[in-house]
Amino acid sequence: MPCPAVMTWLGMTRAVSQTRLSTTIAKVIEARFDDERTLVHGSKHVDARKSALLTRLADERRRFSEELERLTGPIDRGTLGSWGGLAWELSDNLRARVLGRSTEAVAACRRSQHRTEARYAKALELPLPTALHAALVAQHSRVHHAARELAEIAR
Repeated sequence: MPCPAVMTWLGMTRAVSQTRLSTTIAKVIEARFDDERTLVHGSKHVDARKSALLTRLADERRRFSEELERLTGPIDRGTLGSWGGLAWELSDNLRARVLGRSTEAVAACRRSQHRTEARYAKALELPLPTALHAALVAQHSRVHHAARELAEIAR
C-alpha cells in the first residue's frame, strides 16, 4: 500500500480531475442552454419553414440536457445559461431591428451553434467515463450537423 502522502496526492489529483470534469460539463450544459434559448428566440422571427427547423433543433438541445442529467445527475435549472448568452441575445435583438429579423435570427443561431460546438470539442479533450464520452460524441456530431442545416436556411 502506498504511503499516506502518495494517497493524499492521488486523492487530490482525483478531486482536481473530477472538479475539472464537472466544470467542463457544466460549461457544455450552459452553452447548450444558451443555444436552445437562441434557437427558440430565432424561431419567432423567421418564416414557418425556418421556424420548424429552429424549433426542432431547440427541442434536440433540451433532450441533450436530459441525457446528460441521466449520466451526471440533476442540473440546477435556476442557474442555467450564461450572462454572455443573455448579452448575445440582447445584442441579437438590436441587430435584428437594424438588419432585418429573419436574416439576423438565423445568423445568431449559427453563432450560437458555433460556440456550442466549441464547448463540446473542449469537453471531448478530457478523459471521460465511457457512457458520458459516447453521449457527448453523439451530441457533438448532431450539433456539427446542425451547422449544415443552419447554413442551408441562411441562403
